[in-house]
Amino acid sequence: MINLRRLILSLCICSFIMGCGKAENTKEGKISITKPVISQQDSVQLKDSHLVTAQAYITDKKYEDAVVELNEAIRLDPKDPASYYTLGSVYEMMGKNKESVETFIMAIKLDPYSTKKIGTGTTGSLSITNLTEQDLSTNTVGK
Repeated sequence: MINLRRLILSLCICSFIMGCGKAENTKEGKISITKPVISQQDSVQLKDSHLVTAQAYITDKKYEDAVVELNEAIRLDPKDPASYYTLGSVYEMMGKNKESVETFIMAIKLDPYSTKKIGTGTTGSLSITNLTEQDLSTNTVGK
């Protein structure tokens, strides 16, 4: 049989040890976790790695995974028109025409000269070269 005294003593010691850690945390009031600071260069490299991974997913026709990677690249560098252009292309491949056009418009807003790069693409029956300045300023294409 289990020695009842040893069991009770063991439980008391365990609860004492567990309680010590909790008491210290409650004295401070809160536990703070700081978010690591990423340098601009590291952020660019991380964004580029997401773009490379997205390209691999596109090659394998894993479009949903590519969208996740491209959205992460955009989160890291929201002013990079290449990320938006690639995302627009993926949406087009998925048949998501509205999202594709909206994403292409964002790429054009970030780099108005990117229409030369985007100009050959089409989304449904809408050619990117046919977008009017009003479409770009109001973001009302296809609505």
